[in-house]
Amino acid sequence: MSEEILKALMQLFAIIVKQDGGVQENEIEYVKNFLIQEVNDESVLEYMTLFNSKAAVKKKKKKSGLT
Repeated sequence: MSEEILKALMQLFAIIVKQDGGVQENEIEYVKNFLIQEVNDESVLEYMTLFNSKAAVKKKKKKSGLT
C-alpha cells in the first residue's frame, strides 16, 4: 500500500474515531492491528504517531510514587 494512501487512511481513521466524542482504546487497537498487517514495525510506529496526532490521542501518564 502506498504511503499516500496510508497517510490518508490515518486521517480518515482519526476523523471517524473522533465522531462519538472521544477516542476509545479499542479503536486505537483496531488501527494498530490494521497497520501491523500492512507495514513493517518501524512504519507502524510512524503511522500510529500520525494517527495519534490527527485524532488528538493523549498519552496516559504513569502514576509515580513521588509526591
